[in-house]
Amino acid sequence: MKRALFLTIIFAFTAGCESFVYLKDKGGATGLAGGGKPVLYDDFEKGLGGTWQYGDTANGGACMPGEESTDAHASKKAVKCDYKSGQGTWGCGFGWTSAYVPKEGYFDAKGTLGVEFWAKAPLGANFAFSVKEGTQNGGDGEVYNAPAVTGNGRWKKYYVKWETFTRGIYSGNQNGDDALNPAGLGSIDIQVSEKQGNGTLLVDDIWFK
Repeated sequence: MKRALFLTIIFAFTAGCESFVYLKDKGGATGLAGGGKPVLYDDFEKGLGGTWQYGDTANGGACMPGEESTDAHASKKAVKCDYKSGQGTWGCGFGWTSAYVPKEGYFDAKGTLGVEFWAKAPLGANFAFSVKEGTQNGGDGEVYNAPAVTGNGRWKKYYVKWETFTRGIYSGNQNGDDALNPAGLGSIDIQVSEKQGNGTLLVDDIWFK
């Protein structure tokens, strides 16, 4: 009874925080409020897997991703994207194959509450994550888009909750169950918004938490 009360108090104290919520019991054990364990998507220490990129090329949009080894967040490597945001109605995007994808071919992040990552983007630059479900363990190939976040010119930690993602209507399976399933995640893309000039975006240490 005392342990239950302790957990209730901790939850009430932290529930208003924008980031994920940790619970701690008397024994010192911690865990996510959603019941899942943090899952590493990529820290790029094993190198950058195969990349893909796309953009509104007719209006000058282009993304050029590559590996970064001189300006990483906390270790030796990150992903770097030189971009041209263009003057169209959308900018550009890119993705890559994570070196940490399990042998099953998908990430099981059941019980997690969102995505945590570090990024270094030009001051005022807008960019956003999207996640694509796999086709196993409850995933049906849908794409879900996060709301855009803004750079401040320095390395900054971001956290985006699953509940803020919306299903993509231009990519991914359009006949799925219309529900993001963290238990069957496949890949991540990053999109740079249009009409904000040219720049460089660095991303590192991406976790499902």
